Parts: sequence; structure tokens; C-alpha cells
Amino acid sequence: MDKIKGRLPGGCAPAKSKLGQNIYNAYSSNPPMLYRRLLCFLFVLMLAAGAVHAADADNPGMRAYCERLLGVNSTANASAGSDTNITPIQVVVVNVTFGASHNQTLAKLISANASISKMRQDGLPSQNAADSYALAKQWFDGQEAIELAEGRPNYNFALQKLSEIDGLVQGTYQVNDDLKALADRLASADPGADLAATKSLLADATQEFNDGRIDKAKALINQAYDEVTNAESQAVHSRTIGESARRTVENFIADNWRAIVYVAAAALVVFFLFQKQIRKLLANARLKSLIRERGVIESMLKSLQKDYFEKKTVTDLTYRVKTKKYGDIIRNINRQLPLLKEELKRI
Repeated sequence: MDKIKGRLPGGCAPAKSKLGQNIYNAYSSNPPMLYRRLLCFLFVLMLAAGAVHAADADNPGMRAYCERLLGVNSTANASAGSDTNITPIQVVVVNVTFGASHNQTLAKLISANASISKMRQDGLPSQNAADSYALAKQWFDGQEAIELAEGRPNYNFALQKLSEIDGLVQGTYQVNDDLKALADRLASADPGADLAATKSLLADATQEFNDGRIDKAKALINQAYDEVTNAESQAVHSRTIGESARRTVENFIADNWRAIVYVAAAALVVFFLFQKQIRKLLANARLKSLIRERGVIESMLKSLQKDYFEKKTVTDLTYRVKTKKYGDIIRNINRQLPLLKEELKRI
């Protein structure tokens, strides 16, 4: 005991400060009391730690959300492929149970992500679906945070957008198949049909489809089918009329071929016998027609000059244009008249 006299338990030298001297004096006078106080203090600390742990266990959602904010999580990209334009799904591994709406929405998000990636791999327009997906994903993340904080989430907006994506995906593949079917239909159409309008509609429908306007593309495809049907009907109708006319002529010739031969022979005889008279008659008729035409043009020219010089109702430009036109017609007629007169003299 002499060796440890003047030292605290544990071999520590007595403190030189006033507080240390007081503790030393209290221990020296009553050592069991200090031990009891230290034990009570340690017991209180253990109770406080247990209460904090219990509160943390009673609210696993808050713990998970905090861990997620701090980055203490394990993520897995559930998207099919590395599409940089689509926000990947993050599956957070935490000790929390989500509701059925959350799990349903998450499953549909993963499915929609895979569908959009497949559309892009197939070379189909997917921008509208990707935009709806981004909205759904953003809404899902917000509602998931609310649920992790033990709030009351509502995933209806995300489910609505995901339902729109399903319709867009199905509609895109359907219209793509319709475009291919329309192209095959045109390739096998009636060769006599005029398909210019239908081909133009097909090109417009393809452009609308590539731009993501699925509804307009559907309407143009339906219109193209109507056009090709009408074109083939017109081609069949024209062929029917032509065939009918051909059969009518053939039947007429078959029934009246003798009369036709007699009439043709008589016409040849008349032409050779009265050739000069016929030629002279035709030349005189042409000559009189040109003279009448020149008279009409000259009358129109005089009326134009009167409107320009006296009535002042015609502009300079109109007067010059019409005067030149009328003059050209009169000169052409004057050039033909001597030729016809010379031809009449030779007959």
C-alpha cells in the first residue's frame, strides 16, 4: 500500500489542478462512491444509445432515404442497353418495404425503358416515347422519396405516362408494318393504274412517321389505300370501255364489211374524178376564211385606236402590246393570201 500511496487507481499520478485535487480527495475519503457514480454515468450512456437505435429501427424509411442522400446504396442499371438519352432505373437496396403502387410503377418503368431502347435499335422514331419516359421517371423519383420519408405518394401521373408509352410503342410498330404493307401493295398494283398520287401520299406518310407524328402517318396511309383502290378501279373501267369499243367496231366491220368496201371504193372514184374541183373548193374556202379573219382583226385594231386616242381608256402599254399582236396576225394573213390565189390559178 505504501507503493501506491498518493496515486489514483490505474497508476495515475494525482492531478495538480484544483479540480483534480478535489477528485483525489473525494476518492481518498470514499472510493466506493466514485465507482458508483462512474457506473451510473456509463449506464445512462448505454440507455441513450439504445433509445437512438430503437428510434432508428422504428423508422427504416427515413434511414434508407438518408443513406440514399448520402450515397450509401447499391445501384443497378435496369435499362436494356446504354442509351444516354434515357435516365436509367436505380434500384436502391435498403431495408424498407415499398407499396404495391411503387413496385408496379418501377416494373413498368423498366419495361418502358427496354421498349424504347429496342425501338432505337430497330431504327424507329422514339423521341415522343422518350419524352414521356423522362416525365414518368422524374415523377417516380419524387414520389419514391416521399414514400421513403413515410409520406403518402401518388404514382398515378407516372402510370399515365407509362400507359402512353405503351400506346406509342405499339402504334409505332403498327404504322411501320402498315408502311411496309402499303409499299408491297403498290408494287403489286394494276400496271395500268395511275399511282402518282398514291406514291406521293406514301412519301408524305413516311416523312410524318419519321418525325414522330404517328396519327398523321396513319391518316395518310388510309388515304393512300383509298387512292390506289380508286386508281385501279379507273384503270379497270378504262380497259372495259376500250374493250367494249373495240368489240363494237369489230362486230360492225364483221357485219358490214361489204358496205364499207363499196363506200370506200365509191369515195376513191369520186376523189379521182373530181379531184381538181375538190381542191379548188377547199382553196376558195380557206381564202374566204382568211379574208374574214383579217377584217375582224382590222375592226378590233380600229376600236383599239379609238379607245386610245379619243376615249383615253387604254394605257400606253396595253396599246403597244395589242397593236403589235394585231399587226403580226394581219401580216401573217397577208402572206398567205397571195399563195392561195396562186394555187387557185394552177388548179
